[in-house]
Amino acid sequence: MPIQTPPQAYLKIIAKQCPKALDTYLQLWEQMDQDCKVYAPYADINDLFLTSRAKFKHDLILLSSSMLLSYVFIIDKYVIELVGWDEEELTLR
Repeated sequence: MPIQTPPQAYLKIIAKQCPKALDTYLQLWEQMDQDCKVYAPYADINDLFLTSRAKFKHDLILLSSSMLLSYVFIIDKYVIELVGWDEEELTLR
């Protein structure tokens, strides 16, 4: 079962490397399933994430380059996987 909130160490990474993507990351975290995946239909991006599709894609690129998630666009939706967390290794500083 995934951790209920993002680990502080990973929030620090986002705050330093891509602060504009923090809101998207938190929303993805809230919507992920037990496999740490989010299925986001392209047509629903504006309503689900309260942002434009272009900004959402830009945020995914930033978060992916920071190695916090991976994503693929398949036909009409994004399949997004947040990286797995090992509670014993959350000692980043």
